[in-house]
Amino acid sequence: MTIIEKTVIVSHSTIKMFKLISNINNYHYYLPWCKNAQIISQRPISHNQEELIGVIYIEYLKLRTNFKTKNIHSLHITEDHHQISFDLLEGPFTYLSGNWNFIPLGVDATKIEFVMQYKFSNFLLEKAIGPIFSYLYKHILDSFIMQANKTMLTER
Repeated sequence: MTIIEKTVIVSHSTIKMFKLISNINNYHYYLPWCKNAQIISQRPISHNQEELIGVIYIEYLKLRTNFKTKNIHSLHITEDHHQISFDLLEGPFTYLSGNWNFIPLGVDATKIEFVMQYKFSNFLLEKAIGPIFSYLYKHILDSFIMQANKTMLTER
């Protein structure tokens, strides 16, 4: 099982970062390896949670694959702390699960914690695309931060 963990502090509000990362439909605009992404279904499950089913299509170098996840978006776990958790529904894995935590550090500062665990469905797949997939997801947070910085400049 591969585990990816990354924590960063950004100079953007918690809600801005939460909205950016939870907007699966726009991933292909700023994640260079994302060919397409879409929300298949979305429904509230409580007063502060919603469930989204989404699919991400990856195209990078020789890697072409997709996977579908169930995402639970939780708002205001404590004060302005938001969370996104995700679990595999379909794809080239036997296991894929993770979460994003958005912890406010002030009006325009957020601590973002990203954790993902996965295991490919077979050894050959792991050897063929495992290193590329690992690289892409180790750098996913960097892409979101660059997009947040870019949108901040256009909002001024």
